[in-house]
Amino acid sequence: MKPQNIIGKQTYFILGFLLIWAVLNLLSAAFTGLAHDEAYYWMYSQNLDWGFYDHPPAIAIMIKAGYFLFENDFGLRLVNVLTGCVSLFLLWKICTKYGEDFLLFVSLISGLIIFHVYGFIVVPDGPLLASSIFYFWALEKYLNSEKIKYILILALSVALMLYSKYHGFLILLFTVIAAPEFLKKRSFWLIVLFSLILFLPHIIWQIENNYPSLQYHLLGRGNRAYTISFSLNYFLGLILISGPLIGFILWYVFFKVRITTKWEQILKFNVLGVVIFFFFSSFYSKVEPNWNIPVVIPLLILSYKYLKEEFNLRKWIIVLGGITFVTGLFFRVFLATDVIFNGVSSHFKIRNEFHNWEEWAQEIAKKAQNKPVIFLNSYQKASKYTYYTNNLAHSYNGVNYRKNQFDLWDTETKIQGENVLIVLGIDLPNFSLVETAIGDFYISEFKNFRSYNKVEIEVLNEEWTFKANKTYPLEVMLTNNFPFSVNFQENKDFSVEIVVSLIKDKQLIEEQRFPLVLDKGELDPGESFFQIINYKAPPEKDSYHIFVSLKSNYLEPGINYKNNNLIVE
Repeated sequence: MKPQNIIGKQTYFILGFLLIWAVLNLLSAAFTGLAHDEAYYWMYSQNLDWGFYDHPPAIAIMIKAGYFLFENDFGLRLVNVLTGCVSLFLLWKICTKYGEDFLLFVSLISGLIIFHVYGFIVVPDGPLLASSIFYFWALEKYLNSEKIKYILILALSVALMLYSKYHGFLILLFTVIAAPEFLKKRSFWLIVLFSLILFLPHIIWQIENNYPSLQYHLLGRGNRAYTISFSLNYFLGLILISGPLIGFILWYVFFKVRITTKWEQILKFNVLGVVIFFFFSSFYSKVEPNWNIPVVIPLLILSYKYLKEEFNLRKWIIVLGGITFVTGLFFRVFLATDVIFNGVSSHFKIRNEFHNWEEWAQEIAKKAQNKPVIFLNSYQKASKYTYYTNNLAHSYNGVNYRKNQFDLWDTETKIQGENVLIVLGIDLPNFSLVETAIGDFYISEFKNFRSYNKVEIEVLNEEWTFKANKTYPLEVMLTNNFPFSVNFQENKDFSVEIVVSLIKDKQLIEEQRFPLVLDKGELDPGESFFQIINYKAPPEKDSYHIFVSLKSNYLEPGINYKNNNLIVE
């Protein structure tokens, strides 16, 4: 009797495809310049912690592991490429419960542009895709058996998903909404307990750092008035993230597929829940297309089930998936080496985040002559400069921008009193033009540099409804969070003022400036200072965001205060 062939013929085909997929992604990883955010996440990996301002730490750990082996772009992306290929094989195993169809599966993968992009570019969406595949696989195992091993595996998948990106919370939320009976199961609460234990280090980090990620994601994005383009662009982004060419078919299939199991019901609720959640979010702020990443895996699985038996639609998926795959090859070549872009960029001053940035960094470094470099409102440029030069850089973040990880790191502390080079994208007095490989910038050297973003401002007023053109006292409390005393008069070139900025739709409406009245001139570490400033409400009746900041010299007002909603009647 011949031994049974355990591995099916089509599984060998899948392994062959994944080998080709891995080679393509490794070549792209090696020969493509870094995206801006990749350099930022590389900075994470050089300062490992249990959390970061924008994201949980999985992305930093992945980069750290690969960069340990190869200190270049290839190493930075290596673990993401390998993780992506392994997770796609697991996705194949999930889909084969409906029967093996190599050509359909490969066409679906090829037809989703996000697999081309996040197959090698290392951003949190990549590990979220991989961990969500693991989660849905583990969830099905748990639904079939509540053995302790499946409880532990599911808890691990939950923790990995949450450590990848906070959007993983939505997957968990809509899982419970789809299956509320979980709340009555003891095994479910064991999963919750084990997941919390695994995720506890990040929770502690959030508490110790005053919940920066929650403040940013929940409070820091809604500074623009709603326009219909927010919702229209949201649906365009949804088609893009689910295709783009096969997207219309996948959404048609989604509403046609017949749900027969609790697991499939959870898949469907996740797709609908995430889409509805971000649709309503589009009334509050602009929704980025990649925020819909949680819908991709359940949408693909349900589509595979339906298309396996619908041969006419299956043929279209194969054709459109093949077109997308070929388009993806051109996309990879463009990102790796674009001679057309390089030829015209110097003439038209256009910028592209994948090309010429190493040359740009060296040009800035030559001007800096080993001095720290400060970029105004650009954590991305500060990160790329550090990556390509290994020199100290800092992002000074003002009220027209947002806080980021540079506000938590000690780079601002390190540059106090130093001679620095400031780099801007706009022309200001005492700044000189420098032409670089990616366009024009403006630079200026400053001696004995001082900035004050680590001086926290708290406004003690509770009432924020003002009458137009009326003057109101603002009770301002300044606290020094630097590890040393801050002397606001140490550098006369950096005169310090309290500035009240009014922002509407991310546009500066007005600034009112007030002298900083501090008798002894300095604050010791942890010391607070109280001052009352008389603020005149604007003449226009409207709703605004109000910031109270410290401003020094040419720097714009900093982000010393979390901001408040001001209603002018």
